[in-house]
Amino acid sequence: MRSLPVHPVRCLALLLFASAVLAGCSRERPPPCPDVRILAITSEMTKFRPGPGRDLTDVEYEVSTEAVAGGCAFRDENSRVEVEMTVTFVIERGPALQGDRVQFPYYIAIVTRDEQILAKEVFQSQAEFGQGQRRIGLTESSREVIPMPDGQISLDYEILVGLQLTEEQLAYNRRERGF
Repeated sequence: MRSLPVHPVRCLALLLFASAVLAGCSRERPPPCPDVRILAITSEMTKFRPGPGRDLTDVEYEVSTEAVAGGCAFRDENSRVEVEMTVTFVIERGPALQGDRVQFPYYIAIVTRDEQILAKEVFQSQAEFGQGQRRIGLTESSREVIPMPDGQISLDYEILVGLQLTEEQLAYNRRERGF
């Protein structure tokens, strides 16, 4: 078997031609979605019955924000991004709960990387315990739109999710949960 001589210039030309052909076949990747995360200090809430008691027998229910998931789509030549997401909560019944229905507020906020709040909306969620249930899961859906002025990219923004706490609940999380 006879081998042909290798010419470096021909090899380079062939490689450049092949890479140009392959580049023409590739599609431009869409920009990455903004980060969506649960803000730790507001990820849990304990609802006590009215009155001064704050031990375990005074707990009506506890809520924890378990997960956020979703994706995004870029619109109007990437001048805005629409983020579709789901938020999953777990609610545990406490001994002081009267009835089977609970209601709790949660928020979704759009912030810049330097933590300036651009928009925040508070939602009310409801759940109902079935007979004998002590723990239930609940999923809420949301669609957020982030306008992106010229020069801004999706990674300049972040979406924060958490429970809308009172000052007392926030202090409880700091004291009892170490946030």
